[in-house]
Amino acid sequence: MPETLLEARGLRAGYAGVDIVKGIDLHVNEGEVVALLGANGAGKTTTMLTLAGELSPLGGEVLFQGHSKAGALHKRARNGLSFVTEERSIFSNLTTRQNLSVGRVDPDDAIAIFPELQALLGRRAGLLSGGEQQMLTLSRALSRAPKLLLADELSLGLAPKTVGRLLRAVRAAADRGVGALLIEQHVHRVLDIADRVYLLHHGRIQFEGTAAETRASLDDIQAAYLSSGSDTSAAEFAESDSAG
Repeated sequence: MPETLLEARGLRAGYAGVDIVKGIDLHVNEGEVVALLGANGAGKTTTMLTLAGELSPLGGEVLFQGHSKAGALHKRARNGLSFVTEERSIFSNLTTRQNLSVGRVDPDDAIAIFPELQALLGRRAGLLSGGEQQMLTLSRALSRAPKLLLADELSLGLAPKTVGRLLRAVRAAADRGVGALLIEQHVHRVLDIADRVYLLHHGRIQFEGTAAETRASLDDIQAAYLSSGSDTSAAEFAESDSAG
């Protein structure tokens, strides 16, 4: 049986004592990619921040590797959690190589994930395209050999080719045993690499199932729970990656 790396039981989360997330149950096992879907305002990022240890639960519990006292994010990171936030976590004035060094990552390990970084090691990270910055961020997270990856909107504003590269890297990590939970607006793309799906709506889980089950019901799910902009078409990505 695969190990359950992350579990939420009756999780309530929010701000200033006000529930945004209202008693949800979910789990992530080793070696699987789980997608957390939902329209804007559904509570996805609040859920992710609480699972990562950035926010304290208002109720229920979060277990990381079976422990409910996992501590704040920096403690969970030492025990195998990598968290990629919605905002790209780079040091703009440092080179790509220096960004990797700050993260205690061997450049060869990062290049093994994204060969594109080889030619960018001496370039300041602030001069990289949006897609290159996200490759740097994700390679730094995955090169630390995490047990669990949490990622909030990896593909935000990026061109389709880059989105595919990022999601395939997550899938490859899962195939090596990493558990991954992704917030992702591009539904069709994430279903190509996900194993299971949770759909969050107004702070509650409204649907859970395999990727295949989700795909089979996708028209109904999108009509009932997802905004019209939740799965951006390829035409909307026509701009170059440097614009992203």
